[in-house]
Amino acid sequence: VEIPEIDWNFELPSIELPSFSGGGSGSTGGSGDYEVGRLEFSMSEDEFRSAVNSAIATGGVVYLTGNVHIGSDLSITSAITIDGQGKYFICADFVTLAFQNVTFRNCYNKTIKDIEHENSWCGGFGGALQLGECTATLTNCKFINNKAGLEGGAIVINNWVEQGTVTITGCTFQQNTVGSIVDGAPHSDCDIEASGQYLTVVLGGGNSSTRTSNIINYSANATSRGTW
Repeated sequence: VEIPEIDWNFELPSIELPSFSGGGSGSTGGSGDYEVGRLEFSMSEDEFRSAVNSAIATGGVVYLTGNVHIGSDLSITSAITIDGQGKYFICADFVTLAFQNVTFRNCYNKTIKDIEHENSWCGGFGGALQLGECTATLTNCKFINNKAGLEGGAIVINNWVEQGTVTITGCTFQQNTVGSIVDGAPHSDCDIEASGQYLTVVLGGGNSSTRTSNIINYSANATSRGTW
């Protein structure tokens, strides 16, 4: 049997690798940018708490060096500023929080499409604070120049499995924004997005916003008490 000669001098076709950022066309005709990847929390809770304690001692500023996940109860009642440096935000779940006289500024919760779960969005919810299954009290706080990719330029609150009450009193919301529509993703252009059948939002009065509409959006049977 004669074995044919094989020519090994061939070229592989060029293959264009997918980019880890991109955009899509929303179902309503809009478009927006997002990253494909995982939501990372690179500033540890211990690092964050240490920075908060230092800022309380000096009346200074906490500069976030990464997204922060809070997994235990936290109370800050001193006049400090938390600055996201235009890149980072704070996430908390299943905890009790109390913030008084705290300024949240320049935080950013960017839109991320989960690399491991198709059509799942794991970033972009709440520019400064993303609260899940929490009870929280926000008193005389300021939310300034924060941005979310998808929902809630300042705050997103979700209580789907555990009863929680979030009370907002005397807080100021200034120039908080939401990104443009992204294909297949939820979108809510407001300061505060509140959802979940186990959530009650109490507006204690004295709150203000530079928005004249779409300040707070209630969805999925969230309960509200008080008026803006």
